[in-house]
Amino acid sequence: MALGVLKALSEKGIQIPNEMGLVIFGDLPWFKYVHPALTVVAAPTTDFGEIMGKLILERLKGNREKPRQVVLEMQLIPRGSGGEEKSHLHLG
Repeated sequence: MALGVLKALSEKGIQIPNEMGLVIFGDLPWFKYVHPALTVVAAPTTDFGEIMGKLILERLKGNREKPRQVVLEMQLIPRGSGGEEKSHLHLG
């Protein structure tokens, strides 16, 4: 999807990051090699999977009746597509 967004913006003549910053959720190793390199919000995907698996098993066993809030720490990895390296994006 990230490449599709870059392509669509390029086709519309929108220059990243000069005219629009682009931040992607989730990081892949090759994101730093595209031009411009993609700024990302990296999520702990292993933790996501583990927690979701536990919650699903609890639900299937009937051990969980009330919704539970789970908060996982994210990391902003600034690269070229987000514009300035000093980001004004706050996570939390």
